[in-house]
Amino acid sequence: MDTKRLGNIGEAYALARLVEMGIPVYQQFGDNEPADYIILVDNVPLKAQVKTSETYDGDKTIFDLTSSTVHRKNGVKHKYSKEEVDLFPCYDVKTKELFVVENTGEMSAITIRYTKPKNNQTKGINFYTDYALCVETLHGISLTK
Repeated sequence: MDTKRLGNIGEAYALARLVEMGIPVYQQFGDNEPADYIILVDNVPLKAQVKTSETYDGDKTIFDLTSSTVHRKNGVKHKYSKEEVDLFPCYDVKTKELFVVENTGEMSAITIRYTKPKNNQTKGINFYTDYALCVETLHGISLTK
């Protein structure tokens, strides 16, 4: 399956889940906008760019949080600024889990773990329970706006 189709699947899952949660969702028109959706959380508009997982090994999944045109001549990878995107709903195609990651403006990727690393490290590890898409995680992001 090509990356465009995978991205469409991720967007559809995110849209369905947000609507199911009672979150108002406004869609962009065209394909050249930095955000896929504007969502209202606590009456605060948040720009959302949906990302779909690239890899999954049973323990963790990785999301590329950039916009890429490297497949084109003179293409680049672009990090989304905080002005462009507030958050990334992230869809894991293998587990069908949805996560939400607040944009810091400096992120190019995030690894989310389902299990502890073999060395049992927990500090600095992004566990799936901390990023699960739910009203509480969205509320936390809206409070920082």
